[in-house]
Amino acid sequence: MSNDNAEIRVDTRISTDIKVHHNKPDIFVLDKTRKEILIVEVGITNQDLLTVVENEKLRKYDLLANELGLMYKSKTKIVPYVMTWDGMVTGYHKKHIQELGIQLTLEAYIQSIVLKKTLESVSLERRRGLDQDEAGEEEVEKLVDSSRREQECETEDAQPKYQGTTKDPEDLNVGVVSLSLEVHEGLDTEAVR
Repeated sequence: MSNDNAEIRVDTRISTDIKVHHNKPDIFVLDKTRKEILIVEVGITNQDLLTVVENEKLRKYDLLANELGLMYKSKTKIVPYVMTWDGMVTGYHKKHIQELGIQLTLEAYIQSIVLKKTLESVSLERRRGLDQDEAGEEEVEKLVDSSRREQECETEDAQPKYQGTTKDPEDLNVGVVSLSLEVHEGLDTEAVR
């Protein structure tokens, strides 16, 4: 998508004067009026690899950012948006969402979608017979169904769900971890907390 003021590309190869191996960022934004380029890299991972993936996403497009800065005579910024499958983030995540201008209500919504997709994936695996625990499957399906109903209600209501209250992202993460721990039987909850 492009106009006189900006150009936005999603998951598209970007041509440069020299051959750059990593030339397909998740989101590329060229602000022509401010002469700024924003490269956003999105990643969902597990807790063990969270900081590794965030650093990798941050450094992966250094060469591309330098080339684009020279080509467009613009400032470039690379922002990783990385979280775990259960919504956990690093200490740097707050800085990254501020750079992107993401409000806490949107951040909470994104975390809820990540968790819902995780639950759907777990439910699908259980249906395929990878886990024979039928009681656990019913519990996951109930959580997914209630999440879908909640999402449908939020879509119908134009007001953000958390309007009027300020939520600390750390508080949101604790709830997400608690919910995900209920789904996974046999997980050592003390190790996660």
